[in-house]
Amino acid sequence: MSQEEKLESSVSMADDEQHSSESTQGQRSENDPALSKTDSANGREFFSFSYYDQFIISEADKKQYRHLLLDNGLQVLLVHEPEGLKSAPISNSSSANRDNYDAEDGNDSSDSDNDADNSASGSSDDSDRESVGSDSGRTGRSRGVKASSSARRSAAALCIASGSSDEGAELAGLAHFLEHMVFMGSAKYPTENDFDAYVSERGGESNAWTDMERTMFYFDCSQESFADCLDRFANFFVDPLLSADSLEREVQAVHSEFEQACCSLQSQLEFFTGCLTSPGHPLSGFKWGNKVSLWDLPRTANIDVRSKLEEFRRVHYRAGNMTAALQSRLSLDAMEAAARAAFEGLPPGMAVLGSDCVA
Repeated sequence: MSQEEKLESSVSMADDEQHSSESTQGQRSENDPALSKTDSANGREFFSFSYYDQFIISEADKKQYRHLLLDNGLQVLLVHEPEGLKSAPISNSSSANRDNYDAEDGNDSSDSDNDADNSASGSSDDSDRESVGSDSGRTGRSRGVKASSSARRSAAALCIASGSSDEGAELAGLAHFLEHMVFMGSAKYPTENDFDAYVSERGGESNAWTDMERTMFYFDCSQESFADCLDRFANFFVDPLLSADSLEREVQAVHSEFEQACCSLQSQLEFFTGCLTSPGHPLSGFKWGNKVSLWDLPRTANIDVRSKLEEFRRVHYRAGNMTAALQSRLSLDAMEAAARAAFEGLPPGMAVLGSDCVA
């Protein structure tokens, strides 16, 4: 075979390999992270780039992980911390309640084996972030007192891939207001603010914040009461009451946070940016919410605030638009059972087009 024939043969083989590779790439498996999906609400196609069942873990990481995709569309990440594994202490809690619960449970707070279990619910940075106006674009419920604890605890967080940029202009601060209102009781647990008190009595705390693209809820509690607290937590999103009797009180709570934010240079910059941004842009307008935007103006315009809250919840608070994370020293099987029992009642539905959320 001449040199010229050899060259032509090599080129032909390379072309065949390229065509074969392209053909293989065109066949996507069921586990392909870039599978196309269709939003049943509007028929538009979008892509999900979440790598299911694939974890990149450091060799030094001794935790165990499991990914769940529930029938209603909720994605859940389970994190198991083995016994004896030390982790950073949590500081967003009432030390008195934790100490009382530890004493009742017989735990020795000086035992190094009982270091705080959960980094999922945050560290001291999270507590700072919860301070009104301390983190760009975030509005949150300020609850709990900074304190460290060595009790064995579990934690959960749920992220909704919608925030202030998803609300209409007629009710500025609606997403933040809804974040507050879901804490005001559910059909299964109707007592107002019952969850905060229940978790606090079990050595934990709860909190939430809203930014432009996400709304985050989280709590931690004693390991023994985790499944029960998780059920109460999940019912925020399964069937919240959004009681008309609670509206004005929670508007006042949002307004109080706004007044505190007015003293923050960072928050003032955010307000100023919203005023300068072109109308119609997701960043434009006033996003925090206060008594004027959520109560006075809507009443003048005969806008039913509760109906608007329910409408926003119906569109955005659905399982496919949420991700959850649980962290505990409970076994993965025990956490999976608790997660399935708690979250199976969430309204089903696919993610809102263009949303992105990692809990």
